[in-house]
Amino acid sequence: MGQWKRLFNEPPGVPMTDWMQTIPNDGIIRYLDIFNSEAILPTSEAALAEVLTMKSEEFVKPRAIAKAVKSFFGAGLTFLEGREHKIQRKALMPAFSFRRIKDLYPSFWSKSCEFVDIITAEVLADPETVNVAGKSGALSSPVVDISSWLSRATLDILGVVGLGHSFGAMSNAKSSLLMAYSKIFMPSAQTQILIALNLFFPRWVVRNIPFKRNRELYDAAAVIRETCRAIIKEKRAVMEETKSTDVDILSAIQSSGADDDGLVEQLVSILAAGHETPATAVFWAVCLLAQHPEMQSRLRADIRTHLPSPKISQDAGAPTPPTQIDRIPYLQAVCNETLRFCPPFPLGWREVAGHRTTLLSQPLPKGTRVMVVPWAVNRDPARWGPDAGVFNPDRWMGPGRAGSGGASSNFAFMTFFHGPRGCVGENFARAEMACLLAVLVGRFEMELEHPERELAAKRGLTSRPMGVGVRMRLVDGW
Repeated sequence: MGQWKRLFNEPPGVPMTDWMQTIPNDGIIRYLDIFNSEAILPTSEAALAEVLTMKSEEFVKPRAIAKAVKSFFGAGLTFLEGREHKIQRKALMPAFSFRRIKDLYPSFWSKSCEFVDIITAEVLADPETVNVAGKSGALSSPVVDISSWLSRATLDILGVVGLGHSFGAMSNAKSSLLMAYSKIFMPSAQTQILIALNLFFPRWVVRNIPFKRNRELYDAAAVIRETCRAIIKEKRAVMEETKSTDVDILSAIQSSGADDDGLVEQLVSILAAGHETPATAVFWAVCLLAQHPEMQSRLRADIRTHLPSPKISQDAGAPTPPTQIDRIPYLQAVCNETLRFCPPFPLGWREVAGHRTTLLSQPLPKGTRVMVVPWAVNRDPARWGPDAGVFNPDRWMGPGRAGSGGASSNFAFMTFFHGPRGCVGENFARAEMACLLAVLVGRFEMELEHPERELAAKRGLTSRPMGVGVRMRLVDGW
């Protein structure tokens, strides 16, 4: 069974992190997975550059895995290859351009303020909320499931900002779309087994295995597709009526020339990645800041110094917060360090397509699996120094460090991958993360419900912390 036991039992990316730091290598590590199937781990900048940029068309998403996962996440940009991928990516780029994202800052800020207002109202309405001795006006809140709240917030933000559609997830925890995505992203041993079996058996065989998890996934996928089809129909009617020329995500998808089924698949994919990635990133930031109260206090002071309270009306002459979000160095440092230290997608799969190729001059047969592991690369001491395994936002502070964290290569930071298949929504996710974190930290003090527990990523498609509750104490005055 090769390294399967360790890969199955440990958080995603952790075994590879260990191997990269302890096994001498010249840029490639070979290991054996379930049923002794061969896998390759690129470790050097040169190897990663070959896989992701110079030979990106020779290293594609594993077909067997892609076919299985597309059932739940849509046959969107993430899983397209070749010419079709280029066409769809080109169509989407205007909706994710830097200038377009800057124009969306007020919407990000507004929805983030709405988010904390709803949380505050729920906390204040709780009968168990009591005053904290010695803190005038402050309140001690009950435990809040911030993970669920963040998923609701990012889904609503993506809907309103990117699609022109309100899902109402923040005000309705039982939203059918929210519940469907929650089921799909829920970590499960059965999910890991099903994904692994797709490497060796036809999809129809795996799909008919009588696992409860199988039924849950396909039922949830059906709900998501039905919702996406309704959104596209609604958007088309609005565009025809208003003759709108706005370049939002949905209009960009529609301009690609895809038929209705293709539009649905694209939207399913964007909804999945577009709300889960920033939700996971902000959740990690909240947990890490709760572990480091001195960093949380420092960030809160900077936010309150540079940004007005969300309750201050812009009509009263307050500066527009979004113009300053990306000018708060410590906020950007905390966001960058969180994305480095805990990338939302800890690993990515590739395989050699079409015919045999080489990696750093080493021959690789067709079908060889290649694992690109941001979790391991982002924590490599050879790239980040001896404190690579420590959460330290200050590495992003100081002259020449704001964009690099002190690393000498772009391939030291793999959170959004690189090359033709790099994350098209990086600017969107970064802006959303900064606004959500600024409003959250500015409004609340946060404590872990169980500070004695070690933070570890749960086994799943994303790297959310497992078994961690976040106690939020509401602080008056902002």
